[in-house]
Amino acid sequence: MCGSVYLLCLSTIVFFFFFFLMIRRPPRSTLSSSSAASDVYKRQYQRRVRGICPSTMQVHREGQVESLERIAGQMSVGGRMRLRITQDAFDEAVKETMEDFEMEFDEALQETIDQFTTQGVDLNGLKMDNPETRAESGKALRNACCEVKESIGRIEAGAQVASEKAVLLGAFSKMEAELDDEEKRNEASSHGAVQAVSGVFVWCLSDTELLIQAMTILRNLFKVSLNREALSQASVNSIMAALAQHPEVRVAGLRTLGAACFRDEPNKNRIEAADSRYQTLNQILTDAEGGTARAACDLVKRLVTRDDTREMMDNCFNRSKALKNYGVLSSISMLLSKFREDMETMPIILACLANTCLQQDTIDVLVSNNLVEIAVDLLQTHMDLESVAENAIAMVAALAQSDKPKKVIGSGNGLCLILTCLDKYRSSRRLVLRAIKGLGHLTLRAQTTSSRLHEIGGIPLIVDVARGYSCVSKDPSKQAANAKIQSAFMLLIRNMVSHNKELIPVILEEDIEEQIRLESVHPDVNESAFSTLKELGCKVELREEWNGVHGDLFQQGDGEVSENMKGFLSEYRDTNAKNMIDQAGMSDQIDVN
Repeated sequence: MCGSVYLLCLSTIVFFFFFFLMIRRPPRSTLSSSSAASDVYKRQYQRRVRGICPSTMQVHREGQVESLERIAGQMSVGGRMRLRITQDAFDEAVKETMEDFEMEFDEALQETIDQFTTQGVDLNGLKMDNPETRAESGKALRNACCEVKESIGRIEAGAQVASEKAVLLGAFSKMEAELDDEEKRNEASSHGAVQAVSGVFVWCLSDTELLIQAMTILRNLFKVSLNREALSQASVNSIMAALAQHPEVRVAGLRTLGAACFRDEPNKNRIEAADSRYQTLNQILTDAEGGTARAACDLVKRLVTRDDTREMMDNCFNRSKALKNYGVLSSISMLLSKFREDMETMPIILACLANTCLQQDTIDVLVSNNLVEIAVDLLQTHMDLESVAENAIAMVAALAQSDKPKKVIGSGNGLCLILTCLDKYRSSRRLVLRAIKGLGHLTLRAQTTSSRLHEIGGIPLIVDVARGYSCVSKDPSKQAANAKIQSAFMLLIRNMVSHNKELIPVILEEDIEEQIRLESVHPDVNESAFSTLKELGCKVELREEWNGVHGDLFQQGDGEVSENMKGFLSEYRDTNAKNMIDQAGMSDQIDVN
């Protein structure tokens, strides 16, 4: 009996021993809830980037917060929240996967990528090479970031800025030497470079040399989107404070903020929030010299330009309106008179003002500051300078969106000047597009301007120039760029003939019908070409004509409606009427029949 019990116990032990050996490594399909990537995901809000004292985080929260960052307000295309993970956390996840599941590096890397992708993490900008190999090549940049963090930490703890200045300048010099390509700039984001450098604006606000060097580093970092997204509201507030206190840092600071705004709607909002009622910007514009004026106008231009897919057009309108309400547009308009002979500054001011013409109120401000006369005069005086001509035409085209300046430009010298520039710079795609758009604005609901355009021989010139920018090209980039010109050209044609039917034969004499049919193959031009052909009275055939089949309600071809359709319409009308009467509570008073 004892022997049997002994054998039973021994067999049970052996069974469980081999059972645990069999389940030592789970199949790969079970990694979703227990992999290293999942573990890192669960620890996303606990892991911190070390190197800055905890109290600093009230100002620079992004300097040591979670390795997997949920960037509020920054949405990907389609409105989904983007989840980001740092390079260090990603490398750790790969390492844990290798150790936990005894994988080689390549296998563990692919497994980690799959896991994070399944969890919706954005891995753009992360390096997928072996971190051991990368450690040597990126050591200098990482050490420089650590030096900046440690130095700022010592200043926060009580050290004098002067005693740490040499360390900070040396670290900035190393960073500048390392940030020579996009890959290094992306790598810097994983080391918290933006947060580290931004500490200078809080703790070293009195030292202008350090401020300028920090701004230079940030402009270099902002060439990649990961670093622009790392900029905090506190850092923007500090940069604005530096601009108000130190005139010598204004050019560098404005250029830094302009770089932060490039295709980044949240940073535009941060700048707007940092400068209440645009008081600092107005203060800068009041006594701005050439370099400061250029930097300020470039920043304003970026604030009202929709260049971010996450950006709503209403945001640009609202900023433009705020710039008008708080006097910024008037200040910039005065700068144009001050710098109208400065060939470096004046085109930038023109481009800035043209971009702000997003609504009637802003155009009225510019008109009240004599911008119509100034823009036309600059176009006439400096026509030989392409940059001036291009921006002057943009200014004229923007002002022509309003009826009053439209009449002044259309009946004056402005119309002839635009045509002259169109002929002179017909090889410049940007200028041609702006000129044709400007002519489209001038001829919209302006019968007299359209007739004058014909009288001065503008129609053959416009058709000839547009013909040189055909969408039928083997180069995809040229196709897209030329499609914009063709769409603007066809809109101009429709504007001209909508109230001037007598111009239709004149335009058709230029063999324009064949040209429009040829350009209509491009999807971005097709709808515009279809409308233009209809406006010109040309025959437009559908690709496939439907003649009706047995059992359908419509009878196409003889223009008659079938009896079935008549019955359906009558029943549909009666039903709708009855529903409306019932909703009004008048069913006892009105009989639908």
